Amino acid sequence: MTDETRADVSAVAHSDTSLAGERLTQRELDVLALMAHGLTNKEISQRLEIGRRTVETHIHHLLDKLGATTRTRAVVEAGRLGLLAGSAPTPLTPSWPPNNLPIQLTALIGRADELAAVEALLDECRLLTLSGSGGVGKTRIATRVGLDRSGAHPDGVWFVDLSLLSEPALVPTNVMKAVGIRGSPPQSPTESIGRALGSKNVLLILDNCEHVIESTATFVEEILRKCPFVRILATSRQSLGVEGEV
Repeated sequence: MTDETRADVSAVAHSDTSLAGERLTQRELDVLALMAHGLTNKEISQRLEIGRRTVETHIHHLLDKLGATTRTRAVVEAGRLGLLAGSAPTPLTPSWPPNNLPIQLTALIGRADELAAVEALLDECRLLTLSGSGGVGKTRIATRVGLDRSGAHPDGVWFVDLSLLSEPALVPTNVMKAVGIRGSPPQSPTESIGRALGSKNVLLILDNCEHVIESTATFVEEILRKCPFVRILATSRQSLGVEGEV
């Protein structure tokens, strides 16, 4: 492929993305984002305070505009076009606080009691750990709670995946990358995070902490001490053992 051909392909792709972005209304983007996080039509209706039929109409328009036949295909296509969080930036964005929560292609069904319990506990404490064996749904519940609480954290809900981390000392560095904080040498990564989040109202979701439990606990203790408006929701096969943890 020649340089001219590459440029033509890039221009076409950019044109497709821009066209899709221009064609979607702000409300359609809101519905699309909630679809991407696995909410059902009923839940989207409740979140946006609009009728079920209105949600269905928006979804019908989304499928048509994105050339998709199902909700899943619409989400995949929207991700390809850069219309979802974590994709290429676009001038049209959902109208709620920032987050980097992972996209879900299926709805979360039958966990209403657990979701309500977790949210109630987060109202009362600043560190909550969901513990249990692998595969029981800790991550899925945590990410959904993060989305549901986005309105309570105007400075963002930030998801930090620690599952692939092989070096415990890099826990703070991974948090910096997830939140978009730049280091300020000679400050340590934890000090930089503490300074950046000092007075901000943020929810940090630290996922899969069990293999870096000690370094995560040390990090969490320092951040909770330095940042009075930060709340932390962790998932792990064991508790962090930090004072005040629920």
